[in-house]
Formats: sequence, structure tokens, C-alpha cells
Amino acid sequence: MQLSACAVEIFQQFEFLAGLSPEQGEDALRRGRRRECRAGEPLFSQGDPADCCYLVIAGRFKLSKVHEQGRH
Repeated sequence: MQLSACAVEIFQQFEFLAGLSPEQGEDALRRGRRRECRAGEPLFSQGDPADCCYLVIAGRFKLSKVHEQGRH
């Protein structure tokens, strides 16, 4: 599959990204990095700098916040 076809397919799945042109989607994918996580592996942690955006293509993840008592 060509990158632009892949970009269109991926970005059409997400309403807030569906308005991107194939060229814009292709550019976004080229700028990004692929990252695979195993079950239970954190994608990011509370307090990490908010300097990127994650697009989960397959699978699922749990989002939790650590309270002052140290519990999730």
C-alpha cells in the first residue's frame, strides 16, 4: 500500500483528522514515529512533557491518573 493510501485509510478512521488531504496525512505520517507497546507497558507517564501526539492505530490502552496518595 502506498503511503498516501495508508494515510487516507488511517486518518478517515478519526473524525478530527478526516479533513486532512492525502498529502497532509502523508506528511503527518512521515513526521511521526512508529512505536509498539506490549501489554502493560506505559505509553507515557503523568508529568511527562506534552511535546507529542499519539495516534493509536490498533489495540487499546488504559488512561489513569496517580492521586496524591499514590493510587491510580
